[in-house]
Amino acid sequence: LANNPLVTAGAMGPGACEKATAFICFCDSFHIPLIFLHDTPGFLIGQAAEMRKMPLKIMTFIQVLHQSTVPRVSVVIRKSYGMAHCNMAGGNMESDMLLAWPTAEVSFVAPEVAVNIVYGRKLNQIHDPDEAAATKAALIEELDRANAPWDAAGANFIDKVIDPCDTRWEIIKALRRARGADGQQGFSQRRLASWPRFL
Repeated sequence: LANNPLVTAGAMGPGACEKATAFICFCDSFHIPLIFLHDTPGFLIGQAAEMRKMPLKIMTFIQVLHQSTVPRVSVVIRKSYGMAHCNMAGGNMESDMLLAWPTAEVSFVAPEVAVNIVYGRKLNQIHDPDEAAATKAALIEELDRANAPWDAAGANFIDKVIDPCDTRWEIIKALRRARGADGQQGFSQRRLASWPRFL
């Protein structure tokens, strides 16, 4: 399951959530391990997404992920922001292995937006435009460093930061270690075999 940054910058809409839900159900029903490749700024928002029951699609997606019992390996390629990080089997979603490239960014939003949210009042109190721009640039750089995978790996939120050239081999090793619900062969409990995929 991978995000396509060439379409909506990798943001997931209602259709993408439905497709992911169906795919997870299929894989869990036939004992197929799940591999997630993250490059997403989050979910599509707005009236059109709301009219297509976007919040329900997000929660159905994450509920199906929680119910799946096949081995799961996640690789954060670039950006992985907000709730979409969890929906892509990151965070506390109990992946068997959460890997990251050195280019990975994990945060609640993009650094530019985060600076406006977290430090907006402080920046508005600076009257000199040059000083405000310099302060904002320094804060963005600080958040960029904080969003890099190194600190998260140091705190065990990411299992391993890997060289992109080694991705295939690291996924193979992770799948060999992952045992699935049966604790031995990697078979699932087939909880999702009759899941109502589209609500």
